[in-house]
Amino acid sequence: MNINYRCRASILSLGFLLQLISSVAIGQLPSTSDLSGQWRIRDGNPPASAAWRDTLDDSQWQQMNYNFMFSPD
Repeated sequence: MNINYRCRASILSLGFLLQLISSVAIGQLPSTSDLSGQWRIRDGNPPASAAWRDTLDDSQWQQMNYNFMFSPD
């Protein structure tokens, strides 16, 4: 076994391990959607981007605004 082969094998193994760790870590991140499929507002602020606004219709935004304003905190 030459050194070049061992070096390549160890780099491939390290790359696979890093990819596995990162995919597990990403899977542990909190979701932006709850179990019913409704989008949550984080920290009471609605998302600012147009892409977020397009995911909900007006009635859903109104309900979320109502829930935020009258939540029993």
